[in-house]
Amino acid sequence: MTADYCLAYLHCLKGEIDRAVPLLERGLARCQAREFGVWLPQLTGYLGHAYAQTGRIDEGLSLLERAIAVYDATRAWPFRGLLTVHCGTACLLAGRLDAARTLADEGLRLAREHGERGHEAWALRLLGDVASHGDPGDARQVDGHYHDALALATELGMRPLVAHCHFALGRLYGRTGDGPGPRAPDHGGHDVPRHEDDRLSGAGGRRAEISDRLSHGLGARSAARRGL
Repeated sequence: MTADYCLAYLHCLKGEIDRAVPLLERGLARCQAREFGVWLPQLTGYLGHAYAQTGRIDEGLSLLERAIAVYDATRAWPFRGLLTVHCGTACLLAGRLDAARTLADEGLRLAREHGERGHEAWALRLLGDVASHGDPGDARQVDGHYHDALALATELGMRPLVAHCHFALGRLYGRTGDGPGPRAPDHGGHDVPRHEDDRLSGAGGRRAEISDRLSHGLGARSAARRGL
């Protein structure tokens, strides 16, 4: 179970969601068969996150909500904030902007409450993503969220997130005509993972077209130690 989860986590970091899904499915099946509750919410939630990235949004949201319910029932908190962010991301993919914003705020609060600074950075990035789908006049707010996420990610050495933030800011400046001129950002040798940041289009209540598959954090072991 541990090996399945950690390897799947790394595949998600690389944007290899199709390779992560079978590992998470196998790990979750073993976890349930052996009634091993320690890994249950993380495997359930991360499988839901992976499903959402492959377009299985309803299934993904169901699993993410189930994982959060387990956390709430057991009053556990490690990774609760990150799974809340994942759930918000899935809502954004589904075009549920208000729900995504609420979950991003909750994820940020939980991360700060428990000192999970890596999770805080991902929550800030999601707030930027949500704001970017709102009123075009909110460009300054979008810029602020992405810069806050970028500063924290840079401090913590979260290179994938640093790359995402540079990409998002470049897209924002291209739309508004503000910010620095076009140049390739320094991602510390890390490209934005495959399928990343081809973001959602469209608004209103309709389902947005899925073209991005998010990946998160550093390595799974480092994440467990540092709250990423």
